[in-house]
Amino acid sequence: MWQLRRSLWSHDFLPHTLNIDSRTGSLPIKFAPLFIPLERRLQTLAAVFLVFLCIFSQVTFTSLLVYCLFFTSYKWIPLLYLTWMAVDWDVGETGGREIA
Repeated sequence: MWQLRRSLWSHDFLPHTLNIDSRTGSLPIKFAPLFIPLERRLQTLAAVFLVFLCIFSQVTFTSLLVYCLFFTSYKWIPLLYLTWMAVDWDVGETGGREIA
């Protein structure tokens, strides 16, 4: 038990790749090579896009809904959406929709 506590406090559990550079005081960063195929770069771009979409989509689309409702002449779009949301509120709790 004492050995476990001592190892947690002595930072032995950190990976050895987190060596701080003594000259700059920052972590060393290794960038990707320049000659990576375009397909791999597009895959990375798609993964980054999905992460940002999951993080920021709720705030973005709620702001867009409020903007359309109060500041444009397209008030019918958010009102239609909010009406559908009110009608469809309990569908998940009642077992979903029937497939005809």
